[in-house]
Amino acid sequence: MVKIQIFTNVISNISIYANYADGVITVSTSGDRIYCDDMSCMFMLFDKLTTIDLSLLDTQNVRWMGNMFNHCSSLITLDLKPLNTENVQDMGWLFVGCSLLENLDLSSFNTQNVTNMQNMFGGCRSLETLDLSHFDTRNVNNTVYMFNGCEELSSINLSSFNTENVTDMG
Repeated sequence: MVKIQIFTNVISNISIYANYADGVITVSTSGDRIYCDDMSCMFMLFDKLTTIDLSLLDTQNVRWMGNMFNHCSSLITLDLKPLNTENVQDMGWLFVGCSLLENLDLSSFNTQNVTNMQNMFGGCRSLETLDLSHFDTRNVNNTVYMFNGCEELSSINLSSFNTENVTDMG
């Protein structure tokens, strides 16, 4: 097993580690839980991992998740239920390049404060269906290339999408 320190907060003396073994990353911490407000690029370019255990992450104050899983190209499954996204503003490039993901359950995502969804699913070429019917997009202003390169996407539910404030759809 390889243990990689991916974040340190000097003030609270807490470190976040990614424990990697056999294509699986388990997130651990030197404290009880992992608290932060910026998770952008947290797992970016971890191209060998196949799954991530996110259960220790306390994301209630997170505002930035852009690029969080960017080019996790071997990721097969992803349980997003532990993520509290109610305060997230940036989901741009969130899953870009996750080329082996076949489906994503985003039913736990609260997108009421998100303004950026640019390239969110770009390059997710194995995704077959997406149900975004519960997405609250009233504050989103950027959806450029949101589904670019989703070659296998045959079913997508955008029934609740409000694009009134979108200024750039690409």
